Amino acid sequence: LKATVTIPGSKSYTNRALLIAGLTDGDCRLEKPLVSDDTKYMIQALRAFSIPVQEEKDAFIVSGKGGKLSAPEGDIFIGNAGTAMRFLTTFSALAPGSIRLDGDERMRERPLADLLDCLKQMKIKAISENNNGCPPINIEGGEVPGGEIRLAGDKSSQYLTSILLSAPYFSHNT
Repeated sequence: LKATVTIPGSKSYTNRALLIAGLTDGDCRLEKPLVSDDTKYMIQALRAFSIPVQEEKDAFIVSGKGGKLSAPEGDIFIGNAGTAMRFLTTFSALAPGSIRLDGDERMRERPLADLLDCLKQMKIKAISENNNGCPPINIEGGEVPGGEIRLAGDKSSQYLTSILLSAPYFSHNT
């Protein structure tokens, strides 16, 4: 048997790479990303934070702002993209101003309470609009102090990933 196999990209890896590229200083070319609803919502969100993303046939080119984000003019809607919601929750705290993250009906049932608690430990105002630990989420962004925090690791690795992706832009070691 002789064959060539092309492995499809991962929406989770693509969203991580998009966010990291958006935080870097300069252009990043992401080769052969997975194009999906989740990654399209992440790209829309990055653009809302004034991070240019160019889409080519087999690549995304992201022009990062070195962690200097602009607050979006309106709500950020991410459908049912769980990785985007989780990663953008901490990322949004870096932008000065008020940010509202929302999604579809299913997203409004997906818990974020542990991540919100983690942000609260860093004195970031990030609250569930319906007081149920689920989106929509309202965040007052700006300078994120960082510091010592506690986060349970038994529910979702994406909560920790959300913190780690944005931590280099916190004021203090975290």
